[in-house]
Amino acid sequence: MQQAPYGTGDLPDGLTLDPDTGDIYGMPTVTEEPVTVAYRGHVQNVGDLPTESAAWYTDGEKLGTVGSALRLEALLVKVVKNETDLTASQTLCESIKNQED
Repeated sequence: MQQAPYGTGDLPDGLTLDPDTGDIYGMPTVTEEPVTVAYRGHVQNVGDLPTESAAWYTDGEKLGTVGSALRLEALLVKVVKNETDLTASQTLCESIKNQED
């Protein structure tokens, strides 16, 4: 990979262009999911899980029992929008804008 032309100048610092595919590397990425799935439930002979009334399991955590053959008798699910930090993307856009000026 090499520094490659971007308009009349170069790509902003830290970005590289693969000349074979045209892919740009070094772009900031959003690593967080846009939503979190939170859930709680009631298990036969166990009761509410998680046991703390304000607590919720999230994104794949185990809810229930293993090997006990107990039913999940109730399930509450909520989808929560995550706040996304766009600082890196905004910085990149400003860098590109400044190079074009």
